[in-house]
Amino acid sequence: MDTLHKWVQLRAIPHVKAGRALRFDLVALNRYIDEHTIGTID
Repeated sequence: MDTLHKWVQLRAIPHVKAGRALRFDLVALNRYIDEHTIGTID
């Protein structure tokens, strides 16, 4: 199983299931990434 499908199965990332297809809202994914990004130590 690839990482994206694993995250969907774990409900770790926002997604919508349309029949058998997965759909991702780009704005929601970008918001999720921004909220879960850990900054670097300079």
